[in-house]
Amino acid sequence: MASCRGKRKSTATCNSAVYRCKQCANIGCDQVQTDECTNQGFWCGTCVKCGTIELAQDLLRQQRLVMTPQLDQAIKILQLSLPELAAVVQNELVANPESAAIAKKIKKSK
Repeated sequence: MASCRGKRKSTATCNSAVYRCKQCANIGCDQVQTDECTNQGFWCGTCVKCGTIELAQDLLRQQRLVMTPQLDQAIKILQLSLPELAAVVQNELVANPESAAIAKKIKKSK
């Protein structure tokens, strides 16, 4: 369910549920007092635009997780045991001399 991103009188973010009017498609949160939120679309269940009392709570956020090469690598690394992780790090340092130099500088600074 979507959350309201409007500002309340107290300047805090509203975070109330967001509704859609079935009659006029007005979208906003429902508040007990008028002008309580900058994104207020309803007052005590009544649409402030057309006066209809029918609300629909059908606005959903859609999130998707995309498997990137970095995410795939991170998942594989997190599943390694400590000896396996040490071997992977050692192999990366051998394969990338520049990384090895950076690792030495970091180690010296500690």
